[in-house]
Amino acid sequence: MRPGGFMRALMAGAALLGALATVPARAQPTAGASPPAGGNAAASAGPEARYALVIGQNEGNDPDHTLRYAQADAERVARVLEQSANLKQLELLVNTSAAAVDAALRAMRARIDTDRAAGRSTMFLFYYSGHGDQNGLELGPGRLPLHRVREYLESLPADVKIAFLDACQSGSLTGIKGGKLAPAYEVRLADPAGARGLAVVTSSTASELSQESDELKASFFSHAVLSGLRGAADTSGDGQVTLGEVYHYAFRRTVTTTATSPMGGQHPTYDYRMAGVGDVVLTRVRRSDARLVFPHTAPGTFLVLAGDEVTAEVATASDGDRYVALPAGRYRVLRRHDGNVTEGRVVLAARDVREVDPATMVVAEDLPTFSKGGPPENNLLGAEVQFQSSVLRGTGVFVGAVGPVYQRRFEAFNLGASVVVSRFDANDRGYASSVLRVQPGLALRRALWQRRAALIALGLQAALPLARQSDGAGAEGWSIGAGYGGTLILEAPVAASVRLLLDLSGGGETFRLNGAVATRATFGLALGLGWGF
Repeated sequence: MRPGGFMRALMAGAALLGALATVPARAQPTAGASPPAGGNAAASAGPEARYALVIGQNEGNDPDHTLRYAQADAERVARVLEQSANLKQLELLVNTSAAAVDAALRAMRARIDTDRAAGRSTMFLFYYSGHGDQNGLELGPGRLPLHRVREYLESLPADVKIAFLDACQSGSLTGIKGGKLAPAYEVRLADPAGARGLAVVTSSTASELSQESDELKASFFSHAVLSGLRGAADTSGDGQVTLGEVYHYAFRRTVTTTATSPMGGQHPTYDYRMAGVGDVVLTRVRRSDARLVFPHTAPGTFLVLAGDEVTAEVATASDGDRYVALPAGRYRVLRRHDGNVTEGRVVLAARDVREVDPATMVVAEDLPTFSKGGPPENNLLGAEVQFQSSVLRGTGVFVGAVGPVYQRRFEAFNLGASVVVSRFDANDRGYASSVLRVQPGLALRRALWQRRAALIALGLQAALPLARQSDGAGAEGWSIGAGYGGTLILEAPVAASVRLLLDLSGGGETFRLNGAVATRATFGLALGLGWGF
């Protein structure tokens, strides 16, 4: 994953289901294609041992491009699996290394071999959230090649193997090379007692970036999968969330929420290669869980928060009600619809079934800021060197020092203040003089694109240039004018909170010259460094 825009994958558990029909045992992978249609869960032929390895890694091979939510995503995934996936063993690795992952994979293989020898059916789930590219998953300075992941999964003796990868260009593992969507396909397989096979779900195609959300404090894909596992994906309403249901839900939500992203849309991919099963159950609603129901008659997108953490995101649909299964507790529910945000509070007891009623919700005034990894860097203080055209004849482009430069980010706007100090010589038709110029100014820009440490903004600026002009004969005079025009600013991360600044400006300046009012065109280019805080 890359900044602003970012990467990963998601998990799931398994159990067997049934649906009788036949299809080739090896379905071809398709970007955006439908996985097996959901069905009713079938009981396993015998005891089942279910294992999961969950990995979260914020740091990749480039230390300047650290993710913010990969490790938190992995921890949330592990928590949901522990609660609802009926696992025999779950191992969570965060901020880890390639050697530690290799050791964990070898240990999982040994446990699965033992269970298989004892006659138990087995399932293995692999989840990774972090940096990646078409060749591998990044683990700090180390790497886990994608071909090794594929080889491991295909050679593992587990009956059912599922992998979720939330990483940039992770579609390489499914063979999806671009974002073109193919027709949906349906897989129905016979003999539910003989489930075997491999399913791989990735957060993006082989040519796309996987992206994080500052609002959700998660990657778009991982958050969609988590919401689905909590019940938002359970279109059948039977209290069981299947692999097919999760993929359908995560695909729709990821495509929808990234459609307008400056980084480009993001399309999860799916490679399903199983025989003898209709679909795999990932999670089941626990007897102690409460259900929060979102009626189909209340259009919009709902966020469920526990404290300042977004627990689930649910988009209602006209084909039926949706729900999420939650532990007992206090929750805040935000609804976005027709450009408005309303909120309500709910207290859930164990086994409660509570329907959200939009009529009781009020306008949300205290929206959460959803900052993570430290406070948001909405302020910037820096200094620049400016190259500016002169309004006086006999002077070319002169250089000035800009400092301090202060900028404050708001949701859609950027407010800037600066002081330009310069000294230069002029020669206007034989009159030689020296000019000292001080120019305080303000700028209001609209963000065209912004991330935590990057920004492109366009807007207007105004200034009050104050100049003192003196000649060799000892005569001097003061002048004040008015500057105005447009400004385009670009910010890019350099290291940690340090940003590279580029400011382009153009417009005009009105001032008094030789006892008369003069107006001249101006342009400027400023380069500098800033510190975000």
